[in-house]
Amino acid sequence: MSATLHAIKNAATTTIKTGAGDAPLWFRIRKVRTSDVAQLGVAALAMMNPKNAPKDADQDGQDLEKMMSRLSPKQVGELTEMQAAICCAGVMGISTDGEGFDPLDLVMTSKAENLDEDRLCVHSLPPGVVEELFAAILELSTDRGGSAERLATFLEAGESDGPDDAGHARKKVRKDTRRASR
Repeated sequence: MSATLHAIKNAATTTIKTGAGDAPLWFRIRKVRTSDVAQLGVAALAMMNPKNAPKDADQDGQDLEKMMSRLSPKQVGELTEMQAAICCAGVMGISTDGEGFDPLDLVMTSKAENLDEDRLCVHSLPPGVVEELFAAILELSTDRGGSAERLATFLEAGESDGPDDAGHARKKVRKDTRRASR
């Protein structure tokens, strides 16, 4: 049973590379609670108020530029803080080489930052990184990252190999997770 629980946990995490140029960073991220994702979605929809969208807007509601133009500066700030909060909840570790990960606890305020205790303010990250992390965490949390598929692969391999070979299946899930994150 323990191997199955590890597979569930591994399927709920992945590694992503952010940034470009000479100093890319890798982050280990995890799924966030469905209720947090739903809360963000409801707040964004309420702020953008798609019911008031012009009649010539896309049928799919993808006229994001027009919706964003209806947001007040305060609402944009609130959405940005929600985005940062999702990053704080979803980031587990950081690496400069993609191999050895150090634990990382992102926090919302500079006052709570303590580098000696692996706590960094989310606003201290390089420009664009929060947006990349946010997109990856949402993708993983809504299963567009294929965590259910990775878990099913593990379970199928574990059933055919028997309980003694469950370690082999765990390695395959980890390998598939790394491949999916590239």
